[in-house]
Amino acid sequence: MNCGIEQQPEGTGHGATLRVSLAIATALSATALSIVVAVPPARAQAVDGQVQVVQLSNEKAFDLPSQPLTTALTQFGQQSGMQVTVHGTLPRDLTAPAVRGPMTSEEALNRLLAGSGLIYTRSDDATVAIERPSDNNGSAIVLDPITVEGSTLRDPGQTEGTGSYAGSQVSVGSKIPTSIRETPQSVSVVTRQLMEDRNYTSLEDAMRQTTGMNVVRTDETRSPVYSRGFEVDTFQYDGVTVRNDNSFGKSLDLYTYDRVEVLRGPSGLFQGSGEPGGAINFVRKRPLDDFAYGGAARVGSWNYYRGEADVTGPLTDNKRVRGRIVAAYEDREYFYDVARKERPVLYGTIEADITESTTLSVGSTYQQDDAVISYGLPTFDNGELLDVDRSTFIGADWNRYELETVSTFADIEHSFDDGAKLQLTTRYVDRSAGGKYAFSLGGGADPNTGLVQLHGQKFNSKQEDISIDAHGYVPLQAFGQTQKLLGGFDYKYSDFDKNYWDSGIFASTNVYAPRSDIPEPNFVASSASGLNTEQYGLYGQARLKPTGWLTGIFGGRLSWWQSEARDNLIGQTTSDTSIEAEGTPYAAIVIDANDAASFYGSYASIFQPQTATTVAGDVLPPRVGDQYEAGVKIGLFNDNLIGHLAAFQVQDQNRALSDPNNPGFSISAGEVRSRGIEAEISGSPAEGWQLLTGYAYTESEYIKGSASQTGTAFRPTIPKHVFNLWARYKFYEGPLEGLSIGGGGKVASSFFVQSGNLRIEEDGYVVANAQLGYDLTEDASVSLSVNNILDETYYEKLQGTSLGNRFGEPRSFWLTLRKNF
Repeated sequence: MNCGIEQQPEGTGHGATLRVSLAIATALSATALSIVVAVPPARAQAVDGQVQVVQLSNEKAFDLPSQPLTTALTQFGQQSGMQVTVHGTLPRDLTAPAVRGPMTSEEALNRLLAGSGLIYTRSDDATVAIERPSDNNGSAIVLDPITVEGSTLRDPGQTEGTGSYAGSQVSVGSKIPTSIRETPQSVSVVTRQLMEDRNYTSLEDAMRQTTGMNVVRTDETRSPVYSRGFEVDTFQYDGVTVRNDNSFGKSLDLYTYDRVEVLRGPSGLFQGSGEPGGAINFVRKRPLDDFAYGGAARVGSWNYYRGEADVTGPLTDNKRVRGRIVAAYEDREYFYDVARKERPVLYGTIEADITESTTLSVGSTYQQDDAVISYGLPTFDNGELLDVDRSTFIGADWNRYELETVSTFADIEHSFDDGAKLQLTTRYVDRSAGGKYAFSLGGGADPNTGLVQLHGQKFNSKQEDISIDAHGYVPLQAFGQTQKLLGGFDYKYSDFDKNYWDSGIFASTNVYAPRSDIPEPNFVASSASGLNTEQYGLYGQARLKPTGWLTGIFGGRLSWWQSEARDNLIGQTTSDTSIEAEGTPYAAIVIDANDAASFYGSYASIFQPQTATTVAGDVLPPRVGDQYEAGVKIGLFNDNLIGHLAAFQVQDQNRALSDPNNPGFSISAGEVRSRGIEAEISGSPAEGWQLLTGYAYTESEYIKGSASQTGTAFRPTIPKHVFNLWARYKFYEGPLEGLSIGGGGKVASSFFVQSGNLRIEEDGYVVANAQLGYDLTEDASVSLSVNNILDETYYEKLQGTSLGNRFGEPRSFWLTLRKNF
């Protein structure tokens, strides 16, 4: 089913652990599959320009803000479970009134169309056609519509204003906006509603609760994200890949984005080089046709303060030029002493319809992080975790980390009458960072005295990235079905410099009574390196449908990659590596079992260049990541409730190993295998409810490695089992109208890190969260959130004896006042 608006152009027609994992995952899938949708019959017809309706007896809870009519109709389709088609072109200046509360679908549609001069007819129980009265000759005959990707709405997958935890369409893993059911890999969408309900302000917040994703925090601004045992080392912005070194943080502010799309598994077809764990695509907020403003104010535990503002609307009378400005400011401390962070964010964009079919978008984002950071805690030197207060800070009060990021983009898109599309996107990112810090080092603290040694370090770095992507999409009719062909070119350039100064061991502190007023040491230059990489590629994909129930997806890519590493202290090039015409194949099949369920199988791949050399002086061939995945996806209530169950195996081959016969050189003989199961349900299972629940089982190990590695866990710091749940219920009538109640939690199994001969282990944890909200007016609300209600004490990250071990956040409270559009 299709829950969006389909545009019809004028005059056109048509083991035990594994068993436990399987049981949990199957139960989740069965829960979703057990929900049965019954659509009652209804009819409507136009008489003398007035809509006469036979109303359905059952009501639905609608929550549609005042907004452009095209957007409102798409959201109406999502919330009602009906397919909405448009005959002709809707005027841009039509604005729908707010429609909220329990009512029939017909009542909601009547209110949306009131005063618009438009009418609608129904061709069957689940489809309505919107048209002008002059287009209607008694009844509208809805033929097979030609879907114009991205033209009816500038962002077909927009989640803002839908009120849903379920995404409708994604572009991650495909340049073509595609429904989640039609995407043959494991995908999650962090929607705007979920961000607001769960107070997600950073990528770190969102990924902690996303199925199959794990966050390994370095400090208050740097939080690498892992998927299926591998780090997600590149990000996508509106589908365009940008490299992201960990020096520049991975804790992006989310207020400027409509949604975050997460693809688990290799994404080499449209990305090129990278790790095989997955891809994260940030989809920006886009300007709206009519003036609107919103914002929020939040206060929380440990002196947390945050303000947000969002203004959008037309910049010309004919609304062909639109703009949007988004700003946020955060000032916070943490549950551990000394650390704090200050973050301003500003985003602005202008969108112009050059012609009826061509749209130009430009914009820029600025984010600054100014933080006093912590590198976590050591263990005792026997590997035992510290039993100290969670507020313990090991470091100095002069610890600093400063990061500034400016990202600028330009995008032009042209749509053709037959549904074809051309798009060119450019993005430039300029990042600079610097910091100095003291952290524990030297093998852990003495359990008798509590003393631990401190090491000092200072650095600065700068990175510039240029990304260009040009692609075209053509729909063709064959076998009575729409065949989709895509081809494109991308180019990525990155220049990175980083300088380090070290002090060595310069002081000590006591973990039982730590001091932060430690004098700053003298720093000596230790390294100065640079890395220049350039990559370009050609890619193509065909989505072929020989029948209505079968889709075959075939793709391929050729990549050219070049890298030059520099030692800036001595002014020499240390390595010069190139890869010519590296092939990246892709293949998948999707079988629609019925209107609600689809089965799929897919093969995806990616490559990652290496710099190590053999005894002959040759650079090792790139690592190659291959994944096989199979699963089932369901979409109920016209995809308002989405579920999936997937099993996967990733093979990462050609990994560098020390050459046993030639010390100092390498061979490409290493191999890592990651496999597991993932299950997720998101969306609305019943009126008033929003649900997100997921389970992931991940097991990774060295298949081939050094003598000490082979057969051992590859990423033991990631729990094998993780379960997430969040559910919210909102009252739309009665004495509790406007009240919402939410609750959920996270369960993680044990995990460990091997530090020399010592095994450091966390037994696992259970964290429960809750929220109470109330609508003050139609567009204003207040909410109180409580995280870790039971005040569970646990370690959320383990790194080793010297540093990097971190407690999970204690019980905390967050009060938010929000004004929606």
